[in-house]
Amino acid sequence: MNTYIIEITSNVDETIKLCEKYDKCDNLVCLRDSSYSHGIYEIEKIISAVRKAKVGLFVDLTRNSNSKIDGLMQKADMLFCIEYSKFDMNYCYIERYRRDFIVLISYIDASKLTQEQIKALVRLDISICVDITNEDLNIIPSIYDNFVVHGFSRLLRFCTLKKISCNVNCVSGFITPKELNEFNCKSNVDLKREISRLTKNALKRYNQSLKKETKNAAILLVNVDTNIYSYFRMPNLGIEYLNTIIHNAGYAVECLYLTRWNLMEKLEETLANGFAKVVGFSCMYDNIDAVANAINCLKEKYNNVVFYIGGPHANDLGESFLQKNKVDYIMVGESENVIIDFVNYTISNIGVRENLHNLRYIDHNKGSYVETPRSELIFNLDSLPFPNYVYEKNDNLSAAGIITGRGCPYKCAFCYEGNKERTVRYRSVKNVIEEISLLIKNNRNVNRIQFYDDTFTLDQSRVREICTFMKPLYDEYGLMWVCEIHCQTVYNNPDLVKTMVESGMISAQVGLESGNNRILKLLNKKTTTDMIMRTIEICKDAGVYSLQGNLIIGAAGENKDDLQNNYNFAREVIELGKGMFELEVAMFWPFSNTPIAINPSLYGIEIIPEQYEYSIHCMGNMVSRTNTLSRNELIGHFHELKKVINDTYTKVSASLNRDEIAKHWINGQFNVKSAWGRTLSTYDYLNSYFKAKEQVSKKIDNSIGYPIRTFENLTYDENVIIVPKTNIRLSLVESRIIELCTGRNKPEEIARKLDFENCMVLKILEKLEEKMLIFYSYI
Repeated sequence: MNTYIIEITSNVDETIKLCEKYDKCDNLVCLRDSSYSHGIYEIEKIISAVRKAKVGLFVDLTRNSNSKIDGLMQKADMLFCIEYSKFDMNYCYIERYRRDFIVLISYIDASKLTQEQIKALVRLDISICVDITNEDLNIIPSIYDNFVVHGFSRLLRFCTLKKISCNVNCVSGFITPKELNEFNCKSNVDLKREISRLTKNALKRYNQSLKKETKNAAILLVNVDTNIYSYFRMPNLGIEYLNTIIHNAGYAVECLYLTRWNLMEKLEETLANGFAKVVGFSCMYDNIDAVANAINCLKEKYNNVVFYIGGPHANDLGESFLQKNKVDYIMVGESENVIIDFVNYTISNIGVRENLHNLRYIDHNKGSYVETPRSELIFNLDSLPFPNYVYEKNDNLSAAGIITGRGCPYKCAFCYEGNKERTVRYRSVKNVIEEISLLIKNNRNVNRIQFYDDTFTLDQSRVREICTFMKPLYDEYGLMWVCEIHCQTVYNNPDLVKTMVESGMISAQVGLESGNNRILKLLNKKTTTDMIMRTIEICKDAGVYSLQGNLIIGAAGENKDDLQNNYNFAREVIELGKGMFELEVAMFWPFSNTPIAINPSLYGIEIIPEQYEYSIHCMGNMVSRTNTLSRNELIGHFHELKKVINDTYTKVSASLNRDEIAKHWINGQFNVKSAWGRTLSTYDYLNSYFKAKEQVSKKIDNSIGYPIRTFENLTYDENVIIVPKTNIRLSLVESRIIELCTGRNKPEEIARKLDFENCMVLKILEKLEEKMLIFYSYI
């Protein structure tokens, strides 16, 4: 597509003829009025003529606001462009009309924009085209970055002008209606209908494929949750990537997030209309049976529908699974580069099945099992499109996941990911930044990003680049993020965590697995208990809100000494990371194709096949025993270790100061999703204290306020008070003072009744408030 800018001359009819001349099917005609001498009727005549054209784009038709011109602009089914040099005088149009605008800005103006001017353009949610004709191109990246850093996520293009005649310029690189169609957030219905009429294919982003006309067939991609208790779940990146790629190829596609409880009902409801031709399931270890059972039932009724299974568990399924179930295909490995060939074949009968990649199936004509060749790994991750939900406006989306790289160089004996794709591949930081910018621009309630990478901190220089981008978003909008960290990286780069926290990282997960160096070495963790302790210390000092880690029971040849070490280690890490570190216990699960699952005897364990079969969820049942400990003894250790952890939280919580406790008080209650919040919520006096403090709109002068106890019932031991459900024992003087903290007595009245010095009473009351045992009221 070529773009032509035509100057509106004093001869309007001549201008219209020029417009008709360049109005070819692949051209975009833009009109620019530099004289501002045309009356309303001339402008109306121009608009009427351009309405008959393929696309009309006006550039500053008038200098002054006029009610008739306003009316024309409201009715005009076309795009509008504003020159930045006249930006102020056209600001009213941008504010007034719900449509897309483009700002055409000169290279010089773009390079001189202040941060405040850039922020103003970002807030207006308009697209920008920079004229770089005959200018130094080296500054383009800096202009681009200046906008992206401030959260800009509309279209930003750089164009050049070539003079065709005295009144006509040919423009290269201009923003196209195709692109604007996909970024059309403010335009009215008429504009959207007009663009839809004018263009059939649209670019969503420079790295996405051109859409084709939607074929009359649908693909359903299904995520199945088997948990009884529902909880917030972020979009499944695996099926969302496929959703976008299939959608861009011109097929109707939908992602369904279902549970085992509504799976059959929802799929029956969707398949009954005959629209869906292919149904793909993302399978984990926990949901494979529910998925297989659903397919077996559905295939009886919908024999013409193709059912396939993908996802992490698919790699472990083969001939026996296909013979047992009515699944048509298993798709293994990375699917983004093979999914379109598969859909083309299954829906449109395009291609040869044997030539498709990453498939396992039964050839019923030959009665044989087939595995097609594996495709190469995707090394250019920037070539993948952003998930569709990044572009969609969804006010209900509060958190989203992003993966910035794939693969893991570590070879932990028990880990599925580390033994699947060891080649680490990264997206460019610029590509990651673009996705985040679009996500938060289009989904205004997103306040948390989760980086899913197993090795997010592997390349510290890359992490610092991402932090540089995230920091202003955290400072200005409160955008927080979480990730996984590795002890080695943190241990060797202790200042990195501080940078991450300052840019909005509030939570991280770290792999512990064991409190025994012998077991850590056996599991090939490349860490030691000293490294773990130091990592926790660094994270606490850096101000991390929450750091989570697991201890795995039954993963290697533990003996009784190892079990005791785990008890001591659990106490130490909780005390070291008090108020911050959260420790959980998990049961070992033999993920397929991991070293420990292939050769369990090398790790001093034996896998119990029947217990593996009996399990409902992975890591929810003990499926192993060691050379020296039975399964029952491991289960006993599992429960004892959980008790040790809970008891330690209870003990350590009592030593937290007010500030350490306050950070777990969120939205009127303790955050029970964290171990610390759950423990603190059991103390009635703490709940009373923070609830009361929340009600007070301004600080009360303690000398004139009324102190009130945060607990009602008084329990005595030798005439001194013991705070209920705690080990807090008050002194004799504290006991006498707190007895009178009922909201009836001011400090001086308490001092008078006890015949104490007023200053002493105030000092003790201050101490009691620090312990959160009293609060103050106005009345």
